[in-house]
Amino acid sequence: RERRNEIHGELIAQTSAEGVLRVAAGIVAAGGELGPNHVVTALHRSAKFASRGDTSVAQDPRWKDLVSRAGSFAPEMLPMSLALSVWAFATAKCQDGLALDAISSAFRAHEGDCKPHDLSGTAWAYAVLEASNLNLFADIAHRSSERIGDFLPQDLSMVVWAFARILCQHAPLFDTVAAAAVEKHKEFAGQNLANTLWAFGHASHLHE
Repeated sequence: RERRNEIHGELIAQTSAEGVLRVAAGIVAAGGELGPNHVVTALHRSAKFASRGDTSVAQDPRWKDLVSRAGSFAPEMLPMSLALSVWAFATAKCQDGLALDAISSAFRAHEGDCKPHDLSGTAWAYAVLEASNLNLFADIAHRSSERIGDFLPQDLSMVVWAFARILCQHAPLFDTVAAAAVEKHKEFAGQNLANTLWAFGHASHLHE
């Protein structure tokens, strides 16, 4: 456990995508073990740093190794870790069908323990990657509708934006989000409101 904490600390201490990838690859080369949480941390931080500059990580062999490990570890991951992983994929514009399918299957296997941001964030990531996994989106629509009262304006905006982006029509979800948005309209920031209106317009869904 102590070594796991040390590895996590080493990854967190890095201030660049190159640093994160170098540390992760070095641990593997030295015979160390990268667990699921380490892989998620490395993916998330390297993608975050890369997005701030001109660095591209998607074609880096060290990044590809982390993506492959994320796919293998997916069944062991909690919904938040799965959502963070696909956020990293989307941010890095990384298309890996095997890993995306593994994460989708693992996400759908979690029943009742997905938080609103896990649902909206996962939908957003798959939409950005144009990975229109209809079974995943149907599952997200069902769970989101059940928990819509817990959704923050950002989550409401993200989930309908994602469905509209891939032209996935789901009238019950849009109706539910519309009702929630009307109720919480005073809490919407400008960008959230703009994205929500775009989503409804793009999906050609009228709420009365």
